[in-house]
Amino acid sequence: MDHALGALAAALNRGDAAAALHAFAPGARVADPIGSDPVSGADLDDYVRGLVDAHTRIEAGEVRSNADGTVACMPVRIERDDADHPGYRIRVTAALHADMDPAGRISMLRSIWGPDNIAPTDFESPRYAASLARLREPA
Repeated sequence: MDHALGALAAALNRGDAAAALHAFAPGARVADPIGSDPVSGADLDDYVRGLVDAHTRIEAGEVRSNADGTVACMPVRIERDDADHPGYRIRVTAALHADMDPAGRISMLRSIWGPDNIAPTDFESPRYAASLARLREPA
């Protein structure tokens, strides 16, 4: 996993916020999910540390990129603690889309997922399943 997207996933799997942040170029932005207001600077630091604090684990697929390496994407399955339900974890199936800087670091990361891509890892909990159903209801 020598690509910055792979390095980001590996760093988060180790719980290493500093290494995860190193995958990003100076001034990088993240939109998670895509369409949300991107975070950058200190907010990006907080975002990455929040992923580490949530014990995020990423099962990464193969990175795909264009010929000059300026754009890349990677399918992922993410598991993390659910902030809304302490003691539970959620799984998000997503695709990461990245614009890369000339040094091969991530300058813009978009996480592509929606409510239908979220599932509890504990399907035994009726309370949790009901909460997830409410999340999926149209606004």
